[in-house]
Amino acid sequence: MNIKHLLVIIILLVFQFSLSTLYAQNKLEVHLVNKSGSPLVYVSVSWAKSLGLVSDEKGSLVIPDKNQIDSLVLSAIGLKTKIIPKDSLQNKSSVTITMDSAVIDLPEINITKYKIEKDFGVTDGVKQTSYFKNGQCINLQSALLITSYNYPAQCKNVSVFIAKQSSTALPFRLRLYEVTSDGLPGKDLLTENIVMTDYKSGSWSTFNLDSLHIELPQNGFFAAIEWLCNDLKSESGLSIGTTNRLDGALTYYIYGNTGWFQLKIKGEPLKENVMIKVKIASAK
Repeated sequence: MNIKHLLVIIILLVFQFSLSTLYAQNKLEVHLVNKSGSPLVYVSVSWAKSLGLVSDEKGSLVIPDKNQIDSLVLSAIGLKTKIIPKDSLQNKSSVTITMDSAVIDLPEINITKYKIEKDFGVTDGVKQTSYFKNGQCINLQSALLITSYNYPAQCKNVSVFIAKQSSTALPFRLRLYEVTSDGLPGKDLLTENIVMTDYKSGSWSTFNLDSLHIELPQNGFFAAIEWLCNDLKSESGLSIGTTNRLDGALTYYIYGNTGWFQLKIKGEPLKENVMIKVKIASAK
């Protein structure tokens, strides 16, 4: 080996070491616990306009570059949303955050007998025309607006069509939301985490909600799924079927701190809707 080659190797090693050192200095380890110190799993953590992950089974996640942090926004079903200012994190490489339980307003007991069951959203016979894939493994949600059911009503189950182009390694969570005055997803209707870890591509995957007795709002609601990504460098893989066979653009998305939005082409909302089917029971 001549001197020239040796110098090249040394320079590469120094450069690699410098990058590793810079990464170690810039990363922030986040650990989430409840008041008793137990780890909190699948808490959504957003820190920039387009970046977010969820905590793993140990209640932890790693933010690769804390310089990208605008603020930490922590949220989960059954927990109070918490915002951590950027300035309080700059000189730290690790932080443990305690989250409080949310006060849940239980719905009034309804003694209505729900005799009639009907599917809404993407019903049987509607075929997949495309699919939606989370390009980078970030915490993303996709929601379909459900309306025009008889009231009062209960949600019996929610099904999601997993595209045949999908892998089946990434878990995903069901979310149900009220509709705000702006027509966007608002307050959670669910009071507990419901996560799917075992599913097949090219088929429907169903969440059975019958035992939860979920009373639905009169003006409609959103049924959504949330990609549960814990590492920005991992492969997302999970692809959800979409269809253009519904009437209108009914699908909304959110990731990072973007707020809910619709995909658009030439300024018009895309009428390619995610394939979510909801079985609703009503009295008439």
